[in-house]
Amino acid sequence: MEFIHTELKRHPLREAWMVFTPKLPFIPPYIGTKKECKKARVSAERNAAKYLATNNS
Repeated sequence: MEFIHTELKRHPLREAWMVFTPKLPFIPPYIGTKKECKKARVSAERNAAKYLATNNS
């Protein structure tokens, strides 16, 4: 799966990882372990694509 809407990065202040969507800044990042974030990223990517497709302004 190609990820265009989400990013996976290390959290700058904690020993954790985070998934965030730069194109949708009103959605807070998901913070967790790297394994949890990889799983959450798939869902976040799918939902972001669906939201952007329906709310294309």
